[in-house]
Amino acid sequence: MQQGDVTILVVDDVEAMRQRLKDILTNLAFKNIFTAESPMQALQMLTSNKIHLILCDWNMAPVDGKEFLLQLKKDSSTESIPFIMVTAEASFEKVADAIMAGVDDYLVKPFSQEQLEAKVQGVLKKKQVLG
Repeated sequence: MQQGDVTILVVDDVEAMRQRLKDILTNLAFKNIFTAESPMQALQMLTSNKIHLILCDWNMAPVDGKEFLLQLKKDSSTESIPFIMVTAEASFEKVADAIMAGVDDYLVKPFSQEQLEAKVQGVLKKKQVLG
């Protein structure tokens, strides 16, 4: 699969962060980018779109990013979608907690375009979405 064919879902309750992630991904030649302001909205998008990667914030209410990830892991139709947690939560405990929940990678805010690119490319190659 080529980079332009990959579909990415960005989940963040802050409009400015959704737009920043979308802008960077567009600069990196990703063309199919959906955004959701909540895990509930993201779940609706997952039912009607083939998503290859999810970038998700941790701190959202009423459902946070970790709860959303655990929900996806319980469903056979979504359990294998690569998931990168994008969050300001940088403590060892939070990172370990996310890894135990099944996250594929972890990106701490604030981040650079190069850091995002490395995480996205790494996960997509590891999961054999990109050749």
